[in-house]
Amino acid sequence: MISVPNVRCLKVRLPLLFRGEWRNCEDGILDRTHLRFFTRESALTQAADSGLRIERCIAHQRLGTRLEKLHRWTLGRLSDFTPLQYLIAVSRPP
Repeated sequence: MISVPNVRCLKVRLPLLFRGEWRNCEDGILDRTHLRFFTRESALTQAADSGLRIERCIAHQRLGTRLEKLHRWTLGRLSDFTPLQYLIAVSRPP
C-alpha cells in the first residue's frame, strides 16, 4: 500500500493561487515531514516506473458541504482537486 498526499487538492491550490502561500504545517497535506509531493498521475507513474503493478487507486476525501456542492455542480470534473490523499494498492509482478 502506498499513501500519498494530493498536492493538487484545493486546500493547497487556493491559498497558493490567491495569497501566494505555501505553508508547511504540523500535519496534513503540507506536513513538514513530507519530502515529495504528488498528484494522482505522478504517484501512479512513479509506482509503475518502479516496476510495481497498480492494483487499485482510491481517492480519500472528506467532502464538506461546499465541496460536495462544487463536485455536483461540476459533474465531478474537479474530482482530482478534492481528495486529500490517494491510497494505491500495488503488487510486484511475478
